[in-house]
Amino acid sequence: MHKAVKVFLVGMFLGPILAEALGFISSFIMLIDMEVGKSIRLSAAYIGALSSVWFSLALVLAVLETKPIRYKVVVYPVAVLYTLSTSYIFMKPDSITETMLFNINYLCGISSLTIGGFLMLHHFKTQCETVSKHAK
Repeated sequence: MHKAVKVFLVGMFLGPILAEALGFISSFIMLIDMEVGKSIRLSAAYIGALSSVWFSLALVLAVLETKPIRYKVVVYPVAVLYTLSTSYIFMKPDSITETMLFNINYLCGISSLTIGGFLMLHHFKTQCETVSKHAK
């Protein structure tokens, strides 16, 4: 679980925070040079969208340390779908394919957060049981 937390934190800081910082800076750069500002904004969109790959990796690493098979059966397809649906950033904007992939990516993100919450609850529950067993 510790590896999963580290990967999640790296993905959380490198992905969205870096993308938001680049998006913020690109607005000011557009005042000086419009083309450079647009390219920075586009790279920020790519970085933000590709952070879902980090989150999928963190979810898979977290599920590797759990015993129940029910988590593994749910996590692997969601992680693969979450990663594949990130390809919406390469589609033509405002197309049906881009919209569908974006919505799938959004739903997989919510599913991943929910599953991650259940994995954390399961992990803490087993940790408490282990600690109380050794305390007796």
